[in-house]
Amino acid sequence: MIKAPSKHRSLCALTLAATTLFNSVDITHAQNATPHIDAVSQTLENLAPGSQGSVWERTTGNQIVENGAFDSS
Repeated sequence: MIKAPSKHRSLCALTLAATTLFNSVDITHAQNATPHIDAVSQTLENLAPGSQGSVWERTTGNQIVENGAFDSS
């Protein structure tokens, strides 16, 4: 009869797999990669050239700012 692995062994295997996965992924790159925002910016620029800064603006850190206040410094 085959014995089922213990919960402790399964947890250790899962932890090892997760650690390996996270170490293999460049997390900083994943946070900075914003292809969806890049696509929206490109589309807006194609539809309304020169509108960036007067009609729409991409904020630092890709955050929605409160009350439209934007500090570009």
